[in-house]
Amino acid sequence: MPLLRRKIVPLEPIPVQDSDNKIKDVWQVRFTGEIFTDYIKYAEKIMLYKKPIWTCELTGKMNLTYEEALESERNCREKTKNSYPEVWIPLTLEMAQYKQGKLNDIVEKIYEYLKDKYIIGEVLYFTIPNTQQQKLGKLVSINEDEENEEKRYRIHMISKYGKELKEGDLGSKPVEYEVDFDSLRRDRCIYSKQLMRNFLRESTTRDSWIGAPIVVKHSLAKQYNISEEPPSELKNLIEEKSKKRKRNSEVVEVSDEEESGEEENGEEGDKKSKKKSKKKQKKNEEDGESGSNSKSKKEKKEEEEEEEEVKEDINIKYPIEDLELPKYIKEDKDLEIPKPSSDFGSISQKQVSSALMVWDFLCVYG
Repeated sequence: MPLLRRKIVPLEPIPVQDSDNKIKDVWQVRFTGEIFTDYIKYAEKIMLYKKPIWTCELTGKMNLTYEEALESERNCREKTKNSYPEVWIPLTLEMAQYKQGKLNDIVEKIYEYLKDKYIIGEVLYFTIPNTQQQKLGKLVSINEDEENEEKRYRIHMISKYGKELKEGDLGSKPVEYEVDFDSLRRDRCIYSKQLMRNFLRESTTRDSWIGAPIVVKHSLAKQYNISEEPPSELKNLIEEKSKKRKRNSEVVEVSDEEESGEEENGEEGDKKSKKKSKKKQKKNEEDGESGSNSKSKKEKKEEEEEEEEVKEDINIKYPIEDLELPKYIKEDKDLEIPKPSSDFGSISQKQVSSALMVWDFLCVYG
């Protein structure tokens, strides 16, 4: 969902169908599917969506309209879904769960961890032993050589469409090889920090308060057996923040109830408001008596400041911008508005436009 000030704006709920008025005009937002029965609310929401104030949740692009942010998220999801390796997902989610640092720092840790480690089931490029040929294959197993203390990687060749090759597909050539670490490499487009960042933005959530941890979405945590139990320190912090949020929501609800209660009990509300207004009047009268002396001092200061401004603005050079005119210059309201006239003296009507252009040019550049 596109973000507004780092928060998701909830969509309007579907209006309840009115049995009395079955035929009723409604307005629908094309790209969100929201339905409105009030045109004013619909117009306000459309104007909000068209403002370039939205941020793409996955890529972090800013100053987009709501529709542009949705399109950016859709494109990013398609690229991530088709590109991010399935075998990396459990490891990535586990390393990101309940981390409080910056997203870039977490991505950097995952990137460095995978740099010197290959996972079984991963699709890799490998060099066939004793040749310079590079082929695409899937890592089947990792065997440790006890004598040399080196790992040997058994890899099965696959086609460019991802299908595993069977014996005999390449004639007499084998379809499985055992290679060392240096003979393997990942695709640069897949093994990238940007792809990891996009995947984490899509598969995790984070509250807007400072120091909020990254939380894996419930569906993914359940699918990949990621623990949803936060550490003890974080658990207390999350509970405190949730309590504060509940208090704030309760305060808002109470204020709304008070307003509605005042509307219901109109007479009692009027009496209370009258008492409050009387108290305010008394306070204002007391403040006026005590502040009469201070006002006189303020007026003197203002007069002195105006005199100083007049002295400073004596040496003004014209022409000057309207907004830069001194404050003490006032327009004469008694001046009569001149009557429009087409008589330009010796200048003929055909030459009036040319004469005005020359006059304007000389005034500006003369």
